[in-house]
Amino acid sequence: MKQLFHIFCLMSLVVMLMTACGESHQQMVLQLEELERQNRAYEMFTTDSLAEQLVEYFDRHGDTNERLRAHYILGCVYRDMGEAPRAIDCYLDALNQVDTTASDFDIRTLGCVYSQMGDVYHRQLLLSNEIEARQKSYPYFRLAGDTLSLLANMRLSASAYILLNNRDSAETILKRVLRLYEEYGYTQDGILSSTILMHLYMDEPEHQSDLGRLIEKYDSACNLFDQDHQLPPIYRQFFYYKGRYMESLDQLDSAEFYYRKIYRPQMTSIDRVPLYKGMLSVFQKRHQADSIAKYAQLYCMANDSSITLNDQQLTAKMTASYQYSRHQSIANKEHERAERERKAKNMLFLAVALALVAIGSIVYAWRRRKKAAEARYESIAASLKRAEGELANLHALEAEKTDLQALSDELYR
Repeated sequence: MKQLFHIFCLMSLVVMLMTACGESHQQMVLQLEELERQNRAYEMFTTDSLAEQLVEYFDRHGDTNERLRAHYILGCVYRDMGEAPRAIDCYLDALNQVDTTASDFDIRTLGCVYSQMGDVYHRQLLLSNEIEARQKSYPYFRLAGDTLSLLANMRLSASAYILLNNRDSAETILKRVLRLYEEYGYTQDGILSSTILMHLYMDEPEHQSDLGRLIEKYDSACNLFDQDHQLPPIYRQFFYYKGRYMESLDQLDSAEFYYRKIYRPQMTSIDRVPLYKGMLSVFQKRHQADSIAKYAQLYCMANDSSITLNDQQLTAKMTASYQYSRHQSIANKEHERAERERKAKNMLFLAVALALVAIGSIVYAWRRRKKAAEARYESIAASLKRAEGELANLHALEAEKTDLQALSDELYR
């Protein structure tokens, strides 16, 4: 009974520990899901403390998908904090968690990892790396059925090709993207994306008819126009493309009309560049000297501000790119060190596990031998008791025999 009581207590303790561990794990999962919600809502991360704790926890106690998600979120945190090398390093760590041959791996998150790597590479002007990362995201978004993310990454790779001055590849990709948007029923996404193709076509006379068709479709089908046929500020670049198209048709009044629609209060100097450039072009064709002088000066001032800002951004990106290369080397060394430590920990864990198994085996064998020895002892004790009984019987018989012999001697005397 005492042994049964001890076993019951031990089992109760195990159940309590398992319950506590389960509740702790569930709490960590909920925290991970909250960070994922913030990321989907485009909330900027400003600290990495919780994300690092989640990575540390799931690296020890999580399954492959949980480790993938934790490392991915930590990468997004560093992305928002402007730490590109650490973000890329975390995304690479996330990729290392996945066994793509498993049937239950998180396909969509894997696609998101490659997509976010593409975004970080773009900010560092590592355009070839960006294209490669985005292309790797395609099959995973396709398998996950996330068509919008797939097409968005294709569109963004086309923009990278434009920056690399590979216009043919950009055009091929964009035409395919627009066709797929239409096939899958995402008409508005296709219309908004068509402005990139307009940008390619506006300086190519052989594509003016294609430009006209894109503009006509945008003008008639885009659902962002208000009752005055005006667009939200961030989409007003369309009016520049339409103004350029009208200029190509020698419809200068219409061109001026659409250039002026670009204007909005509190525009930045950069936003004013297409407005002033378009107006300058119209007045040059009209040979209006006063207006030419006015808009030439405005265009130069806005363009100088734009160039200055672009130079600053380019310098910052080139500096970040240099820092990325330097820090990536450090990150690779840190990754190798972490991998060695992980393997050492695994070996230690294996050694401890084997030691525990060996100790358990020894204890089990000792207990079996002890039980066998106790059984033999009890058997010998029983045999000894029987022998003592038999010996006592012999002594009794000897005593009787002695008495009978004494009686016989007395009778014959």
